[in-house]
Amino acid sequence: MSPDPGSSVRIVIQCVYPHDFSLPMYVLAFYPGPKNLPCHSEKFLSAEKLILRLKAAIPGFDETLVVHPPGTTEIIFAQTMKLSDAQREALAWVD
Repeated sequence: MSPDPGSSVRIVIQCVYPHDFSLPMYVLAFYPGPKNLPCHSEKFLSAEKLILRLKAAIPGFDETLVVHPPGTTEIIFAQTMKLSDAQREALAWVD
């Protein structure tokens, strides 16, 4: 069996400051296919937990890409990547 080449998925990370919470929350969303409708999203209460999940699934993921100015709500990462089935499973996202 040949390795799974993966399929293109748009990965977006947004840093959000909820009104009732002084610390940021990170939303990791996947947008597969031409319609770019979110297929899956997950919330993380710390950048460290988000980065650990990303590094476990995507070897060599550059954690400096998710650094942002404190106190701002914004998209801090958006990139199209090819993810294998194993990588999607490691991110806890399966179609």
